[in-house]
Amino acid sequence: MRGIRLVRRFLALPPSDRRLIVLAVLQLCWVSMLGRMIGFQSLVRHARESQAGAGYAPTAGELQRAFQYARWIEAAARRPVINAQCLQRSLALHRWLQREGIVGVLRIGVWKEDDALHAHAWVELGTQVVNDQPAAIAAFTPLAQALKVLANQNRTHEIFPG
Repeated sequence: MRGIRLVRRFLALPPSDRRLIVLAVLQLCWVSMLGRMIGFQSLVRHARESQAGAGYAPTAGELQRAFQYARWIEAAARRPVINAQCLQRSLALHRWLQREGIVGVLRIGVWKEDDALHAHAWVELGTQVVNDQPAAIAAFTPLAQALKVLANQNRTHEIFPG
């Protein structure tokens, strides 16, 4: 019964929104497939090689499209069939934006609480967090920055034991 409701809701959307939800599902499936084939580390490395430089200022139209794409990816990612986590969602959004000529920055942040290390991924355009709330990422330190601090303190073993 839930599947029928989902189809009805999909068909009730305007054609432009149906197109965007289908594209969001395809982006998530593509990232998931590639992640299984070549590994998520390779996908992250590729995304980082094609990021915006410092001082990039997106246009209002680019920001609007990025927020719209992020909403559709989030909607698609919540479905049990896809169930994408933050890294997959962020990689899919980053790839989608890149294909549209919008250059975003994939961020991976870490946060250590007692003995637990938490990680989170998000996408930024200029200074704007696109697929998350700024308050939700406030506790996370971007991984590159955290590694520099730990390296300066000779403490990288805290993230990479062994």
